[in-house]
Amino acid sequence: MKKLICLLLPVLMLLTACSTWQRSTPTTEYEQGLLMQEVDLEPSITVNPVLYFLNEAGTKLEAETREINVPQNEMREKYVVQALIDGPQTASLTPVAEGYQLNRIELLSDVVNVYLDKEGTRRESDVINLKFALSATLSDYTGKTYVNIFINGTQFGYQNMPTGAFQKSNEDLAEQLNLLQQKTQAKNPTMQAVLYFLDASETFLLPEARRLAFSGNEDYITVLVEELIKGPVDAYNHQPVVESTLKLLGYEIEETTNGNDIVKLNFNMEPFLGSQKFIDSNKLAVAALTYTICSFMPNTTGIEILVNGRAGGDVIHSMSDYEELLGSNILLYLQSSTTPSILMGVDRIIEQDKAYVPRVVLGELMRGPSGADTDSRVESTIPMGISLENVKEVYIANDTVVVDFDKTVDEVMQSVSEDMEFIMLFSIVNTLTSIEGIRRVQFLVEGERVEYLGDGKISIIDPVIKNPGIIRYS
Repeated sequence: MKKLICLLLPVLMLLTACSTWQRSTPTTEYEQGLLMQEVDLEPSITVNPVLYFLNEAGTKLEAETREINVPQNEMREKYVVQALIDGPQTASLTPVAEGYQLNRIELLSDVVNVYLDKEGTRRESDVINLKFALSATLSDYTGKTYVNIFINGTQFGYQNMPTGAFQKSNEDLAEQLNLLQQKTQAKNPTMQAVLYFLDASETFLLPEARRLAFSGNEDYITVLVEELIKGPVDAYNHQPVVESTLKLLGYEIEETTNGNDIVKLNFNMEPFLGSQKFIDSNKLAVAALTYTICSFMPNTTGIEILVNGRAGGDVIHSMSDYEELLGSNILLYLQSSTTPSILMGVDRIIEQDKAYVPRVVLGELMRGPSGADTDSRVESTIPMGISLENVKEVYIANDTVVVDFDKTVDEVMQSVSEDMEFIMLFSIVNTLTSIEGIRRVQFLVEGERVEYLGDGKISIIDPVIKNPGIIRYS
């Protein structure tokens, strides 16, 4: 019996050891034996907006949640609006945008401009319901407060009167329409107007929503222009766009052959702002006047500038002429110049149609500080020798931004201190996770997951999440 036990004992020990090894072996393992999360890095963007359609009776807006796939480097809001145009999937809901086509969207700070096209007649009640539905949908999805909706290039009013920028309100259409009627029929109405001023760099136009009081139908344009001349209320993020000595001597509204209006503004001098930063001060001033007036006045396709009654070549300025001048803000995290272990959030204004592209955002971070940034107490977080040229690919995989470096980055990081490595990695992560829907960043080198960059100490083999503990907000 003792001999049998002695023979069986080694066999049992061997079986036990094999069983234990199998239980402790991970399902996925890094080639050097380090645990590695299973991460789906296939390019994919899925959004889940809440769309608003009419109920069966046409009296209220009702919500429908939708799952939408969006191509890389495309504005998500375009696909949200297109889904609304395509109509509801729920049988009991009624479409709000039949026959419309999406032209473009301008996604600005706290304002969304939507441009739709439609052939044929447009019933006023249908257009107003569409504006209510779009405003609710985009306010929910973007978090922005104000929505301006243009049809065939012009603002659509109510009973030919301005309505101001739309905001999301309750879903009862009769109540919303009643409030709209009160606003347009009031003797001295107050409305939300969107005025356009310069950003701090005096390169782009930024909107500023302002509640204005009007004292009669003929006073809308005068009030808008005078408010623009007064300058911005938010002087931290906006700069004046015209000289304070500019005066509106009068204006005329001329109806075109297609039934739309041209506003002829007569000034005491050419609109401009005297500044060394301006490339074309007159162009930006005219662009601000054009956007401010055309986004408020119904059926207005453009403006004409006169100086002391004289036209400057009969040029009609429309919003489409200046859309490239509109800016939007992105949030970058740069190194504090006084506390090197701290990142500071800095707003930077770039072209509004690029602000949602991860590679563009990363490129702005890699540029380092700019004289137009909202905070000058910052320094670059990227070591010398690394630029956007060393980034092979940047794309979104669900809630993850994938950043694929070339081998040069790995080589440069071999001579970088641990502190610099830390600041660089988390400046990238904190910046890219400020993009809507992004929670983490996966770093690659030449398309492969690696444990470290160069001789680094911070593991990047798994996706890296935001580090709010190293951010200073003031």
